[in-house]
Amino acid sequence: MFALNLFTKSNCARSEMISFMLHEKGQEFRSIAVDTTGGAALSKNMFNAIQAPALVDHEVRLIDLDLILEYIEERYPHPTMMPTGPDKRVHIRILLRRVFNDLYPLLDRFQNDGSHEAANELCTELNNIAPLFSAQPYLVHDYFNLLDAAFVPLLRHIRPHVRLSPQITQYLDRMTSRDAFKKSIVAETV
Repeated sequence: MFALNLFTKSNCARSEMISFMLHEKGQEFRSIAVDTTGGAALSKNMFNAIQAPALVDHEVRLIDLDLILEYIEERYPHPTMMPTGPDKRVHIRILLRRVFNDLYPLLDRFQNDGSHEAANELCTELNNIAPLFSAQPYLVHDYFNLLDAAFVPLLRHIRPHVRLSPQITQYLDRMTSRDAFKKSIVAETV
């Protein structure tokens, strides 16, 4: 087994987020699809359940998305994806919490239930913050950061189903053309 293993699920924006982050950091890892027989069995063996995304790095086993992001940033600090100042770091964490608690659940409702109401609500929420996507090369900073890693998979999954603002689609086109993102979509699986 690789030292670093990422348990993923197909068509899962959260799995893509972690894979994207690891590729941006240039880390070698094995992607294990839990929607395969072998991946599901390995996940059950490691976590007593089928978990995705989940990260195993030597003896460290993580299933909480926030903890996975923080762990990767601390364990593999280069290139940095968090600002150095505590005030800026907490700002990113607050924004990430909003993305995870408010926006991803809308994507989940749409993907799981086909709720067009959820898709439209997500589209409205995103279009309300559209100026953020064109104010700088990356979200809230002049370098790729955790917020970019969180937003890009969410946007990629909802884009075919809603009408996003031009600022958002241009941002998404720029981000999905990154080599790290392309690799995160076609990551090798077991």
